[in-house]
Amino acid sequence: MSAMRRQVREIVLRGGKEEEELLEALGLHSKFLGQYVALREFNVVDHDANLYRLAERIFADTKAQDEVIITNVGKPKRMITIEV
Repeated sequence: MSAMRRQVREIVLRGGKEEEELLEALGLHSKFLGQYVALREFNVVDHDANLYRLAERIFADTKAQDEVIITNVGKPKRMITIEV
């Protein structure tokens, strides 16, 4: 895992103010508020309001599974943790 991916993963897993600041700095609040986003490093690779549809698409690509972090933008509608 690259240092950048590790950094994003740690920020997202800690949550709280630091995660919100990261998402705001990436401009995700204005584009994806209320949705789930899949991040590879600092780039959005997919998004959806439905967590299960997003996970289905992301995890269909076995190559991307260890490279993608899924988080919510704004208040979570449903909390789920997946370790692969």
